[in-house]
Amino acid sequence: RSLDGVSSDLQEAAKDAGYLLLVEGETDTQTARYLGLGLSALGMPGMGGWKSEYAAPILALGVKVYVWQEPGAEKFTEKIAADVPGLRVLVAPDGVKDISEARVQGRDVGALLADLRASAPLATALIAQRQQVAKDAAEDGADLLDAVAAVYAKYVIFPSTAALDFMSLWTMHTHAIESFDTTPYARIQAPE
Repeated sequence: RSLDGVSSDLQEAAKDAGYLLLVEGETDTQTARYLGLGLSALGMPGMGGWKSEYAAPILALGVKVYVWQEPGAEKFTEKIAADVPGLRVLVAPDGVKDISEARVQGRDVGALLADLRASAPLATALIAQRQQVAKDAAEDGADLLDAVAAVYAKYVIFPSTAALDFMSLWTMHTHAIESFDTTPYARIQAPE
């Protein structure tokens, strides 16, 4: 009998392996099957491809569930973690986007996955850590913005606090310019 969305072959492979690996994309699923590593990999159709209804048949397997987290795919992991308690994360090592790329690089994908599974953190812990880092960065950014504004206020007379805020933000923007697709121009006029 087949669970909705999970073929009976994949169910058996997952039960034999004791885990199910969720990957982003069909290519990684095919790579896993091609390598014949006893991998039970289920591919999601793109990073936005996870649907909450996928969780029930996956959880019904009664195996550990891992997700391969590609660089920049943190939201993909968070979405799955909201529906799959106990989800563990295989964080892609530097220079490796996914298991297909690991294979192309000549890596021993089976050994790589075994190593990553052995040290895979719970998704909830990883998400909490990321949220704390983001919170700390926001607080550090606010402190830095206040410091920039204080320097401007000491040496420049602005027509309003809005102008002071704009220059402080614009200055910080110039230091992170590579993160933006566009940039504002600052039109500055001195009194005559």
